[in-house]
Amino acid sequence: MLYNRGMIKNGKELVIMDMDGLMADTEKHYNAAMDEFLESYGIRAGAAERIKWVGTGPYENMARVKKDHHLKDDPVEMLVRRGKIYVRMVRENRLYVMSGFKPALAALKRNKMKTAVGTSSPAELVKLVLNKIFRQEDIAARP
Repeated sequence: MLYNRGMIKNGKELVIMDMDGLMADTEKHYNAAMDEFLESYGIRAGAAERIKWVGTGPYENMARVKKDHHLKDDPVEMLVRRGKIYVRMVRENRLYVMSGFKPALAALKRNKMKTAVGTSSPAELVKLVLNKIFRQEDIAARP
């Protein structure tokens, strides 16, 4: 993380952090939401299909699913539906804070650095995740 590698330098004023996978471990919930969404079309995505989604944006992923499975739905509408499932998954389940996030955030605060969240996740999910990771009773210790 930033504080371990000496990357906090004088003159920097803002650090923008990704939410999914940096602040909160949401991958399990994302995958479960995607599975449930795809199952509504009778689709089961295997590893070969999932690997195509790595490193691409949400819209591109839905456009690929639409094309690969000959679906008629609009990718934006598909994203909205998948997003609602994703929000429900996060709301109903424990959320793990990523290892090192809280100490890194504390180091940024000590150095009077401003922080911001950059994410392609739906706004409702961002609010939910931030509320969960900053409320102690919702933070689960790693097994």
